[in-house]
Formats: sequence, structure tokens, C-alpha cells
Amino acid sequence: MRIACVPLDSRPANWQFPQRLADISGIELLLPPRSMLGTLTSGADQRELVRWLRQHAREADAAVFSWDALIYGGLVQSRDPALPVVEPAEIYENLASVDWRSVAGYGYATIPRLGITTASSGALSRHEAVRELFIA
Repeated sequence: MRIACVPLDSRPANWQFPQRLADISGIELLLPPRSMLGTLTSGADQRELVRWLRQHAREADAAVFSWDALIYGGLVQSRDPALPVVEPAEIYENLASVDWRSVAGYGYATIPRLGITTASSGALSRHEAVRELFIA
């Protein structure tokens, strides 16, 4: 079996763990290069990930992909409403050329938490404001 996988981001739990599980189970896992995925400080190029998925899903038995990676560029970026997103309709148009009758597709998404990622002093002040709002 061959699975194309677009993980949530480049963290080891999202990129290395699926590789190890695939190795244990004898599955060939196709992953984008780690450098193509989002990090704490920068999101992935969502359109590049969609193109990668389109290309590799065609040669796979199944595709597992993170909506947060495709729409926002990663988990951290999904929590920042100021960052640009790729509209689901655009993703659909790009993936429409895959014969999904012969490729099992599995998309997943995270449920956002209340807290935000505080990677800067500006984000910390927003976090404190949101925290105060919901504690009261």
C-alpha cells in the first residue's frame, strides 16, 4: 500500500511519527520534504502543498492530509486571523483532477483552542487580553 500524506506541520510528531508507523506496518509513505511544511515562525506555501498532494495522490492508494496545512500553512498559522488563507474552493479545483474513486482520501482538521501562540510580545498582549475576557 502507498499513502500520500500532508502532515499538519514539520514538527517530529507530525512528520517523523507517521514515517515510523508506516515503516512498522510495511506501508510506503509519501511525504513532502520537511522544508516544504510550516514551522513555529513561518507557514508552508499552501499552494505548493496542494500541488504536491495532487501529484502524489495520483500515484497512491490513499491520501491523508491536514486541512490546516492546506488552508493556513500549518497549525500555528491557523490561529492567526491576519494571515492569508487559501480558499477551500481553490483547493478543490486543484485536487479535482485526482480520481478520488480510486484513491481513498482522508482529510483532518484541528479544533482551535482558546489560547493563541505567543511567539512575540504583540501576540502575548493579545493572549492576555483574550485570557482576561474569558476568565471573568
